[in-house]
Amino acid sequence: MKSSYMVKLVDPAKLVIVSILSVAISACSSGQSSFSLLPTSQQFQQSNSSTSNKVDLLWVIDNSPSMIPAQANILNNISSFMTNFQSKNLDFKLAVTTTEAYLGGSAYTGNNAYSKFRNGATLYQLDQFGRPTNVVSYSKYSGIFVVIPGVPDLINTFITNAYQGDQGSGDERAFRSLQITLNESQNAGFHRPDAYLAVIILSDEDDFSGDSRIEGSWIGQLPGESNVQFAARYVPDHSYVAPTLDSVGTYISYLDTFTNSTASNRHYNVSAISVLDSACQATQNSSGSPNSIVGQRYMDIASQTNGTVGSLCDANFSQTLTKIQENILELSSQFFLQRAPIVSSITVAVNSAVIAQDPVNGWTYNSVSNAIVFHGFSIPPQGANIEIHFDPTTIK
Repeated sequence: MKSSYMVKLVDPAKLVIVSILSVAISACSSGQSSFSLLPTSQQFQQSNSSTSNKVDLLWVIDNSPSMIPAQANILNNISSFMTNFQSKNLDFKLAVTTTEAYLGGSAYTGNNAYSKFRNGATLYQLDQFGRPTNVVSYSKYSGIFVVIPGVPDLINTFITNAYQGDQGSGDERAFRSLQITLNESQNAGFHRPDAYLAVIILSDEDDFSGDSRIEGSWIGQLPGESNVQFAARYVPDHSYVAPTLDSVGTYISYLDTFTNSTASNRHYNVSAISVLDSACQATQNSSGSPNSIVGQRYMDIASQTNGTVGSLCDANFSQTLTKIQENILELSSQFFLQRAPIVSSITVAVNSAVIAQDPVNGWTYNSVSNAIVFHGFSIPPQGANIEIHFDPTTIK
């Protein structure tokens, strides 16, 4: 879908500071670069790198035993989650992978990564050791691996894809799985360079990614491999002290590079619905999920990427999904200014209607990314005209 936002930024420089004017005149007379004191304006399309109404959403869903209730909770509330994406006519993509996608690689006869939205409908069935036994058709997929606006029966199509069942590996490695999925060549068209990438993880166990040395190998001990060799390169499930456990920063750096982001200007975030505390862990353990682990690493990556976290123990995921949705919409519709503004001078209008400075249903200024961020009802729909006027803090 072609973007059609039109954004106009105007930052009239003040002309009343005599000392600055003197500097400019002096610079001209001495042959040095002059300082511009003239008002400036720029006009650009929403599809430019400064802004985007494109959002690529990747769900990483835990399909290990005991996850059926959590998956059902997501699917029962997914309609409300999708409401704003549809009502604002955003150009979105929606896809699903699982926390066992890291099992993909050359060991599976060089076939596609074990990532669920590739261009094909066959997956490897694994035995209890994570080893492939035979190729089977994975009937839980709708046949539409990437859901986009205009897909018939969009919500139910996504629900079919997202219901991953509980027959997957109990050794969940969400971070490595999302990397394997995004790197898979047959998924290359999923993420668009000018789109905001939103990753949402659903899992009852923390991430223990550390498989970079064994990509494409069995997840257990290899034939002929000594115990010492195995321990040196494999991260056991639930081990925070394994020397080969990947740091959270490893995957933040990966996503920074993948999305062409910087720490102050990230074009992605990672959110998670997981076990957030010991009380939830105890509840999970008593209800048939004895291996539940507090998602320390999920909370860490969400905090560092402006993501949102929600508790797996909530009776209804509606509020969490609403928060995740609102956060994605806000971050994906930032308008980055080319000059630092005097905040008190900023005025914002959408389709000629003045928008109030309000963190709930208006706009705020993010000094870290030098951007205007819209919130709530004020997030502009596709096709809106946005004008941002301000006085700059410095001369050009």
